[in-house]
Amino acid sequence: MSNIRVNAEKAPIADRAEAATIRSNPRSVMFAATTVAVLVLPSLLNICHGGSAREMSTVVIAASRVIPAIAPCCEHTATVAFNVIPAIVTTLVTEPVIRVEEDWELNITQPDTELAAPQVGTVMSPLQSTDGVFVVFLLNHRFNELALGGTEVQFWSGDYQFGARRDTKPVLSSENEKVTWTQKLMVKGPVGNRYLCFRVINGQSNTWGAFGGTEPLHMNLETTLEDLSGYSSQFSVHNSGVTYASNRVATLVLKAVRGYSETNELVFEEATPVVVYETQSN
Repeated sequence: MSNIRVNAEKAPIADRAEAATIRSNPRSVMFAATTVAVLVLPSLLNICHGGSAREMSTVVIAASRVIPAIAPCCEHTATVAFNVIPAIVTTLVTEPVIRVEEDWELNITQPDTELAAPQVGTVMSPLQSTDGVFVVFLLNHRFNELALGGTEVQFWSGDYQFGARRDTKPVLSSENEKVTWTQKLMVKGPVGNRYLCFRVINGQSNTWGAFGGTEPLHMNLETTLEDLSGYSSQFSVHNSGVTYASNRVATLVLKAVRGYSETNELVFEEATPVVVYETQSN
């Protein structure tokens, strides 16, 4: 099995992202702590796809740092609501958590295939901080190759990107499409030689069919962590969202979260769905 295994001293410089500044909407306060470059910006889409930009953001590209926030954007003015509901956690055993699984659901109303709209990014971390290691999962765009459609996994530490892997699927195209997937973050390997492993599994959509569970959506990173005791689903909720054309999304929901021990025992479960993003009609 081919895995990406790097450390801070050996991280590939070629995978460093370019920077951008954006005009964000009122929810940008929630995203301001995030240093994730997950937005395929409309001006860049013109480079990839010769059409006219229909996004409301102002874009400036530089060659230094990554963009400072995930900022949900709409192609047109829309009334939106963000509902963050504290999860109900059921603790089953007291063993350390070494694997966390998050079940996600994205409901799209009317996609735009020319602009690969909408676009979504989720963030998952063992540390509840973007100053340390975290993982970004992109849907319907691939940032590092500025491509439309498909998915991409990125490992970050602060504003430095260790690497990325992608799955080159077509642009989402089905009206009223539901996209579901599970993303797993794990600590693996013997004590003293641990690594973080991120996988996307059990993906399903009308356009893509089954996705995940294969090498393109699997990355490893060496770590000194012994477990995932610092994980919080609220960090995932607060730093994930619709990054482009949010008016084309009905809901983005974190459906459930589960934590497992080294012996595969269920340590905790959060079974109450959390609405990360929801569009409401006037």
